[in-house]
Amino acid sequence: MVSLEMNATYENDHHRIDRRSLALDVAVQREFLKDPARVRQIAVENLERWAKQGFESLPNEDWMVILETLSDEELSALLIDESEKATELRQSSPFVGIITEEERLEIFRKYERVPANSPS
Repeated sequence: MVSLEMNATYENDHHRIDRRSLALDVAVQREFLKDPARVRQIAVENLERWAKQGFESLPNEDWMVILETLSDEELSALLIDESEKATELRQSSPFVGIITEEERLEIFRKYERVPANSPS
């Protein structure tokens, strides 16, 4: 099970952003479990659109290979994986448009920057 700190005080902005990205992918994974084909289709369409707009990058190429080769079970596990590679991939997530704007904003609120010296 993924352990997510919410409204925690973060000493490091990178850690906070990584935890927020993981929380977003946990929400994406819930949608993926309901309809894997839809989530894959949206992610592939995002990557194809970004490539046409000139935003080709190694992480985007990695995501395309992942989407084309991983089984549903493997992709589901990757979405909530806390490894360094999964964290790196999350920095270029193709899963834009999977969760609702309301859910996305709620996750962003939970991971707002809180000054390190503030009471939790």
